[in-house]
Amino acid sequence: MRFLVCFSLLFLLLSLPACDAKKSPAPVSEQPPAKPVMEIEGTLDFPEIFVGESSTKNLTIKNSGNAPLVVSAAYPESLASGEANFTVEPGAGKAITVTFSSKKP
Repeated sequence: MRFLVCFSLLFLLLSLPACDAKKSPAPVSEQPPAKPVMEIEGTLDFPEIFVGESSTKNLTIKNSGNAPLVVSAAYPESLASGEANFTVEPGAGKAITVTFSSKKP
C-alpha cells in the first residue's frame, strides 16, 4: 500500500505540465506624479507685546518635492513682508519675514 501511494505521487508529479521557461516581461513601473512638498523652518511663536508694538519672525519655505511649489496669496499681506505670490523650485527655499503688529484694543 505504501508503495502504491509513493508511486501515485511520483506519477502525479511527472504528469504535471512543464513550466514554460520563457520569462514574462517585467511589469513596467510607473513614475509617481511630480508634486511639490512644502517644509517650513522656523516658528511663529511671538512674544507678548503691548498695544502699538510689533514683533518679527523669519521663516523659510522649502520645497523638498520634485515639482515647483507655487505659493499664491500669502495672507494677510500685512503679516508677511515681500511678495505675496512666489514659486519655490524643487530643492530650493524662500525666506520670508512675518511681523505681528498690535493695534488699539
